[in-house]
Amino acid sequence: MFKVKAVRTWQINADNFDETVSFYRDVLGGTEGPTRLAGEAPVTHVDVGGVAIGICDQAKGGRPGNPHHMLEIEWAGDLEQVTKELEGRGIRVESSRQQPDGRDYSLTLIDPTGNRIELSTSGRTAMTPR
Repeated sequence: MFKVKAVRTWQINADNFDETVSFYRDVLGGTEGPTRLAGEAPVTHVDVGGVAIGICDQAKGGRPGNPHHMLEIEWAGDLEQVTKELEGRGIRVESSRQQPDGRDYSLTLIDPTGNRIELSTSGRTAMTPR
C-alpha cells in the first residue's frame, strides 16, 4: 500500500537523559541539533546517519506517545481515503493531520505490538532549519 522512502525520526524517552544524548552524539558520531520542550521535558535531537533521534528526558515527564517513529512515504491518495483504507484493513489510525504548510500530511498508526508509527509525506525533521 505504501512505499517507504526513508526513516526520518526515532523518538524515545530516556531515564538517563544526558548519558543517552552523549551516547548518540559521541559514541555513534551523531550531530547534536536543537533541544525543544515537550511539556516540561527537554527533547534533544541528534542526527545519526540521516535519522533524527529525538531523546526526551523521562525524569522530567518524558513525552507521551514515545516511543514514536516517523517514516517518510509516498502518499497513496488523499488523507480521508487513505485513512478509510487503513481502517478497512483493521489497522488502528490513532491520529492524522495536515502539516502547517498545507502541503504535507501525516498519519499516526499503532502497529500490531503497540508501537506508534507516523507515516508522513514530508522529509522534514526537527533537524531541518525552520
